[in-house]
Amino acid sequence: MRSCATKSDPLPPVAAPNESQVAAFYSFLLDQRTCLVDEGESISEPPSEDTFVESFASGEYWTPWSDVDLDQAPERIAELEQACPQEPPAGILFE
Repeated sequence: MRSCATKSDPLPPVAAPNESQVAAFYSFLLDQRTCLVDEGESISEPPSEDTFVESFASGEYWTPWSDVDLDQAPERIAELEQACPQEPPAGILFE
């Protein structure tokens, strides 16, 4: 029996986001931080944009949701997710 991987065509490689896409993502995260603070969450100060862009390539970058206490009631997390979505709009990082 053939595996699923051999039955279908492989997915094309996805290009890494370019600098303007990373800058747009940083802007999204700044807006997300403002939203979470407005919702009463205690969120750390963001790094500079230059620091963020440098760290983004490593996969170890700042995100305001990493400061959210996920041990809160599920209803509270759902409210925050509704008000301040974690996922950026389509097209910010990948076209």
